[in-house]
Amino acid sequence: MIPRQGVLSAVTVFFLSAVWIPAAVTAVLLLTHLQSWELPAELLSLVLLACTAASLFRRLPHSEAIQVIAVLIALILAAAAISVWFYDSSDDGRNYHADAILGLLRGVNPIYGQFRGAEPVWSNHYPKATWYFAAVVIHLFHNYQLGKIYNFLLIFAAMAFAVRFFRWQGLGEPVSVLLGAIAAFSPVALSQINTFYVDGAIGSLMILILLSGVNIVFRAERLDRVVFVLAASLAIAVKFTAGPYIAGVALVMVAVRLWLRWRKLTPWIAPQLRADLVSLLAVGFLGVVILGYAPYVTNTLQGLGPLYPVAGPKKIDIMTRTYPVEFLDHSYSLPRKFLISFFARTQSRADQPTSFKVPLTFSKKEILSLGTPDSRMAGWGVFFSGATLISVAVFFLAKGWRDTPIVVALLFVIVTTFMNPECWWARFTPQFALFPILLLVPALQLAPRLTRLAARVMVLFLALNGLVSAGAAAAAAFIKTRMLDKSLTYIAETGGPGEYWAYREPGDLEHYDQFSGIKGVVICDEIVPPRYPLPDGGFPLSQNMNNEPQVILYKGSCSAGPPL
Repeated sequence: MIPRQGVLSAVTVFFLSAVWIPAAVTAVLLLTHLQSWELPAELLSLVLLACTAASLFRRLPHSEAIQVIAVLIALILAAAAISVWFYDSSDDGRNYHADAILGLLRGVNPIYGQFRGAEPVWSNHYPKATWYFAAVVIHLFHNYQLGKIYNFLLIFAAMAFAVRFFRWQGLGEPVSVLLGAIAAFSPVALSQINTFYVDGAIGSLMILILLSGVNIVFRAERLDRVVFVLAASLAIAVKFTAGPYIAGVALVMVAVRLWLRWRKLTPWIAPQLRADLVSLLAVGFLGVVILGYAPYVTNTLQGLGPLYPVAGPKKIDIMTRTYPVEFLDHSYSLPRKFLISFFARTQSRADQPTSFKVPLTFSKKEILSLGTPDSRMAGWGVFFSGATLISVAVFFLAKGWRDTPIVVALLFVIVTTFMNPECWWARFTPQFALFPILLLVPALQLAPRLTRLAARVMVLFLALNGLVSAGAAAAAAFIKTRMLDKSLTYIAETGGPGEYWAYREPGDLEHYDQFSGIKGVVICDEIVPPRYPLPDGGFPLSQNMNNEPQVILYKGSCSAGPPL
């Protein structure tokens, strides 16, 4: 019977594999230039995931295995229900993410062809692992919104592994579960949980990468390296920033191994370094050549550079237009930008002036800002700055520097956060949410009574920080979903169920054909109308908070062509 920590490792690998396997299978089939790849991808993914589960849980007693599998199924069903119930209301999710996912579902192979859509630069040249996963799930279950379930699956994996890490640090089970939940359900992950954004997914993968990296250095087990390789290779194929982050983690790992050897705290380190090198080679091969062939290899073959369009000689500036006015008006250094965002009130709009607040306070406007998937300033939550500052003091009072694994974990967070020139934006550095949690671990172990009490109070504030973010994200998703449902219900009742063409403004780059079929309203391909103003007889459809029409639907057969 494997110990409880072993069960948590197995659960981690299962949920991680549930995303990794469909993405990798799809990537391989697309590389083979297979025309109808969908059915083989579905069958292979299901078989491989079943084999993975059987391998992971085969040593459990029969009754315990049934309990574990029942919990896994319950979590997946709950995640599926929430994913289907709430629509993706995000700009990017209905923009280039939809371009790519709908393109895959319509037969485009991005390795040998090109997506045609509203934002072809991003859909053709960005990493595609989550799109591969979503396309398989959507095709298998015939529900577009279910494709974003990867956010839940990776959160479950991150939570299981974080609980295991904190248990290994000597914390009790209730505290470990609470800390694991706070870490996994961070404000960034919660704000994007019902969208096709990938920053929350990267945050979950970074938890796995950083904590498995600590385990590999100090107490490696076989599944730790498996978690590291799977999480790191998937992260590379999800977002460009992951590659530099993993390189930073690898450098810190080597430096720590050398330091431990210099202090004669470990035996000869050559075998460990060889194992690390093998792991990194596996990460590079799986992440770049298999999962990430498009875009890393395809970009290179096109002479654009592997990281196009975010880096290289043909880099496109995608940041300046998103900067807060505070940064556009001043030439601030990286540390100053970070500190401004850290101490600011949470806000989502770039055109709003930055304002500061007393730590551990909040306002209604901040909570509303947390309902968006990409808060510009102070996106780590309304209580994060105050909880972090007090956690730093608690760490030193508890003499936390004596806990070497925690110090290394903190180094991982600091290095990967501040190597990003846009670290002020929480969605680009979601791993920083781990920082105050790690700071509190030494105080929660054997610290004096008052210090331990202060640490527990900060844990409660961090938990409340997550709950406020969860409430804001859930409320915004509910309102936007209900608004779209009401619009589609009105169209179905007034115009009748059937096919409708979607005409959008020339500057509107968001897809609404992803909502086709809801309430019996089938939405044909979206096009820019041939003339303005549009004639009467159309039905406005909106999903934004201001209830502004984003597209106008006109009834007409999809096969017969646009009616205007």
